[in-house]
Amino acid sequence: METPNFIEIILDHDKYSDEIDYLKKNISILFNPPVEKECHHDMIRGFPNIPPQPCQEYIDLEKLRNISEGIPYAFIYLDELASLMPTELYKKLLTEGWNERHEEFEEKFLIKLTRQYGDDLDLHPEDSPKQHILLFIPSDKLFKHVWGKWDSWVWREKTVYGEPTPNEKGWAGDIAKIAEKLNEEGVGCIIGIENDVDMSKLNGYRDIFYNPMNRIVKISINIGKPKVGYVRDQSITITTYPIIGNMALDIRRGEERIIIDLYREIGITPLLRARWILMKNRLIPSKLEGGNIFYIETDKGRWLLTGIGVRGSDLATLRFLRDIMPVDVKVVGIPLSGYIKKWSETGAVHLDVVMTYLGEVNGVYYAVLDPMRIGFYSAIEIKKDYELEMHSIPKLFKEMGIYIDEIPGKDGSKITMANALNLGRGKLLVDKFNTTVNRFLSREFGADIIEIDIPHLEAGGGGVRCSTRELWKIH
Repeated sequence: METPNFIEIILDHDKYSDEIDYLKKNISILFNPPVEKECHHDMIRGFPNIPPQPCQEYIDLEKLRNISEGIPYAFIYLDELASLMPTELYKKLLTEGWNERHEEFEEKFLIKLTRQYGDDLDLHPEDSPKQHILLFIPSDKLFKHVWGKWDSWVWREKTVYGEPTPNEKGWAGDIAKIAEKLNEEGVGCIIGIENDVDMSKLNGYRDIFYNPMNRIVKISINIGKPKVGYVRDQSITITTYPIIGNMALDIRRGEERIIIDLYREIGITPLLRARWILMKNRLIPSKLEGGNIFYIETDKGRWLLTGIGVRGSDLATLRFLRDIMPVDVKVVGIPLSGYIKKWSETGAVHLDVVMTYLGEVNGVYYAVLDPMRIGFYSAIEIKKDYELEMHSIPKLFKEMGIYIDEIPGKDGSKITMANALNLGRGKLLVDKFNTTVNRFLSREFGADIIEIDIPHLEAGGGGVRCSTRELWKIH
């Protein structure tokens, strides 16, 4: 019997109904699975005083099958449901067990998935004209977790202008500049804040973001996740309804539930979440972060590109993406450079810090890459049968009909040099600090470059694309 893929397990859940019912009555198995971990960062000289490195987690299938043969499939199904629940409902599952409210959530989830999923899955390319953009302002209550621990949080203590960071005032100022430029381009903004802000601060934000196109949304945050402000990473919205990811590093795990709660307040229900994938005798977690994802359509076809590196897109992730994408969408992983100690100098955490996709400009498709920080001759396509095929980047982009060039990285920030938000129609929102690259994009390709000064966002390891998330269906 062939191993069913991720989607088949969820849609064919009736096959495992007995095991599902068993787990619903023994829900502790779902929250305390026999997870094992393999870490190798102790091989780096200087350990443990090094930047965060990923570990590989897995569940031995035999340890689940000791309960019943079908339990691994039931586990995947119920874990998917639990991982998509808003925090309030999830806590009730922990404390009260499976009840009527959870049955209702399950029913709605299955109805939505059945209606939305399939080869006609509604997909939005990278260069689609943007309608709504999500932004988030963490409070000093969250930022205080970074103070005194900048290295652990991979955050610089000072901005490029020498200002202390992170702090709420500086972050909010950068976000306000982005919102202003987006509004000028006719794009509405949804600005997330924490719900315990005092009235004077709330009124201040209402003044800053005052525009009929904008909306402020408040949510409760009870965990210290200061990097939640980089709202690109916790989900992908190439589909109309978001797909929630799985953060790779411990310091950022938990942001997924924050973004689920935020979507709920906006009136958006996520479609799926990247979770456990069956691979031989193990369940392996997908490590999916939005900064790695580019969905591209040209007159040659459709492609989903994802960066393979320290922050996700392992083989389990490639399989997850292959499982959920329509057959004609080619899924390709692009290896990224890593780091040992100097993450900001040698590493590339996401594909969007080494690639700028301009889209169609004056009838020609363009992309600009940093060949020093990607596997220029080792892109990996995963086929529908999970077979892998290697491509060089020039061969891949020729097939896509996209002309490529090299980023002139003489000055500016390696973090934000390629981190552009594509608004469609040849318009890019970029970090003003990268003068050489910005002039290059304008002069050589005729791109409409909109510069924004974002020193606080850059200091934390992100840029305009990192701190924005496009949304398509707003209630």
